[in-house]
Amino acid sequence: MDSHPKNYDPVKIYPTPEQIPQPGNRNFLEKLFPKVKPEIRSLILPVILLVVISFLVIGLILIANKPKGSNLPPTQIPISTVEPTPVPNPTENWKTYMNDKYGFEFEYPDDLNNKCCEEYSDSLYGMAKVITLAQKLDTDFEGGAEIYNGLTISLALNKTNTPLDTFVEDQKIKNLQRFYGEDQLKTALSKIKTTRVGIAGQEGLLITNQPVLNIDIIYLPIQNNKYFISIYKSEEHDKEFDKTFDQILSTFKFLDSEENAEGKFCGGIAANLPENQCPEGYKCKLDGNYPDAGGKCVKN
Repeated sequence: MDSHPKNYDPVKIYPTPEQIPQPGNRNFLEKLFPKVKPEIRSLILPVILLVVISFLVIGLILIANKPKGSNLPPTQIPISTVEPTPVPNPTENWKTYMNDKYGFEFEYPDDLNNKCCEEYSDSLYGMAKVITLAQKLDTDFEGGAEIYNGLTISLALNKTNTPLDTFVEDQKIKNLQRFYGEDQLKTALSKIKTTRVGIAGQEGLLITNQPVLNIDIIYLPIQNNKYFISIYKSEEHDKEFDKTFDQILSTFKFLDSEENAEGKFCGGIAANLPENQCPEGYKCKLDGNYPDAGGKCVKN
């Protein structure tokens, strides 16, 4: 049985729009973590804040404890300079040969014997043998000394003021004429190699690949083309001597003829020879007034 009056009209209460949940007003954490239980979800934000605050505190502590000198440039470590080890001079303890007459000197090792040869006029080559340096000398060899591991120096007087090239060509022919006839001479000459070289500032000629003698010869003009000096490397030698020979050549010095003219011997029994006469600007002061008297060169 209805207990309400006949004309009773119940009042219906509707929620206001503000009370109706809107999709856009959902809780932020609920959107991010929809599957997480509400009681756990409510703890997420405090945990995040705690982590952020912890990082900030740690950063401030590290900055506060940073060493004061950390902004200074790094200390430069000095680099020690290593001095290069001096290279020993292989010719430091060598002997010195000096020839005042012809105005040259050079150094040579102790194991080469200093053998001065009697100067003689060679009718074939027109040269005077001055010195031989060798480890072995066969003095019974006809015409001088057969050498082993050594060199010989000879000189020729340039009587006719011949150019070096002409003199050398003449010497090459004379060397070969002893072994070849005229029909073979041209072929033999073509095998010889001629190279321009420089020794102590003097330009000379190096003769190699001779078909018979098989020796190297260096020709140089000295004393204003007054003489031709010839340096022979022995036919019999080992490879080690090639190095020694080059080192000897590197020590050659040609003395200034004017500087060495003062006190030079002059006159004598062969006063008419150029080597016994004084150069220009000097005169021969004899040590007596008698035939064949000798003396020394003095300035005019």
